[in-house]
Amino acid sequence: MHFVTQNKMKNKIMRTRVLSLSTLLLFFVANFYAQNLTVRDIMAEPSIAGMRVEGEKLSPDGTKVVYLWNAEGKMPRDLYLVATTGGPSTVILKTSDLPVPSRPPERENKLDYGVNLRDEFAKARENQLGNFEWSPDSKKLVFTHGGDLYVMTLEPKAVKRYTRTAGPEAGARFLDNDRILYSQGGNSFVLNTTDATLAQLTREANQQNFISVGNVVPDKAGKMIAYVVSDGSKQRQLVVPNFLPEYVAGGGPRRGWSEQKLYVTPADGSRETPFEIKLPKPEGVANFRRMVWTPDGSGLIVDRIDKDTKRRQLFYVNNPGGKAEQIITVTEETDHKWQAQLSVIFEPHPSRPGELFFGSERDGYNHLYLAKLEAETRAVASVPDSNARVQEGGMSLSNNVKITQLTKGNWQVEWAKWADARQIIYV
Repeated sequence: MHFVTQNKMKNKIMRTRVLSLSTLLLFFVANFYAQNLTVRDIMAEPSIAGMRVEGEKLSPDGTKVVYLWNAEGKMPRDLYLVATTGGPSTVILKTSDLPVPSRPPERENKLDYGVNLRDEFAKARENQLGNFEWSPDSKKLVFTHGGDLYVMTLEPKAVKRYTRTAGPEAGARFLDNDRILYSQGGNSFVLNTTDATLAQLTREANQQNFISVGNVVPDKAGKMIAYVVSDGSKQRQLVVPNFLPEYVAGGGPRRGWSEQKLYVTPADGSRETPFEIKLPKPEGVANFRRMVWTPDGSGLIVDRIDKDTKRRQLFYVNNPGGKAEQIITVTEETDHKWQAQLSVIFEPHPSRPGELFFGSERDGYNHLYLAKLEAETRAVASVPDSNARVQEGGMSLSNNVKITQLTKGNWQVEWAKWADARQIIYV
């Protein structure tokens, strides 16, 4: 016993000596490299923490990736291309390769507070590259710069500017290898790059009346789009005064519920009046969280919440906009607190219309469920609410929808996707 105690004391003394030497060394190094850093030093370029890669986009064929970065660690970032098999990355586009966007003249501020909101630090972050989207054939990239629309061809390398407008274009993406869907003035347009034709798809947006168009979702073939029109006129504005200009300016975010409607329309602009999808009337104000087309374009899956985020309904709209349109309730769930965001996970089967998986917290954890719509459900008519049956956990199902729980346990699913027609991968 004494021997053990003596050894413990010797070990303790040795550890104390090693700790003292380590502390002394760290103190020496810290004093040697100590700097009196100011806020300007910390925020100066290049960043002390280095520059991270941003805007990574994998090509549809899986062979290459584009991303934004700068080798010198300074803004603005350049566009790089690298093969997924490895190898060196190359710069394929710089901000200096594009025309300098014009800026409206700045109004002179007669009251000089000594605050320069547009210093060199802010200027370096203006008009950055970003929002790149691949074409389906992985040969082109569409992006906006300075509010105008550009297309970059990789082989041979070329950049073409398609718009030069006072109003900015945004949200550009390819419908197919030639047609580009984008937003301008709050409405959606389709530009055909082969014949330079332009079609306006939506007309409901009205900024003065606080009516906006959002959640624009095209089907896989690019023939139809679904979108949501939100009326925010009943929202209230939070006024935040700005005392920096010559005259005090107001403005600020708006808060409250918006009344929303769901529409579908052909992507060729052949209809001036869209089709309204009239889902069962919500209780109170409803909000569309997400919409997904089936791969063949025959159905639209819509996730909606109402009852102040306490009820979630998942609908299958069969043949949307057609004469045989049917609205089928896949699932309905209520929670006395709220419907968590993870339940928005759902995806249709890659080859079988009328089959999908979705996320639900009905057993206390967010898990995956497989829903199969029987053939007569989609072929004959939707099931009225009076025929719904209620299961445990506050979930009501239509009689002709078969639901099977796929995952279970005291853990939750945070991401899921069909790997192929037989397997689902999830995290």
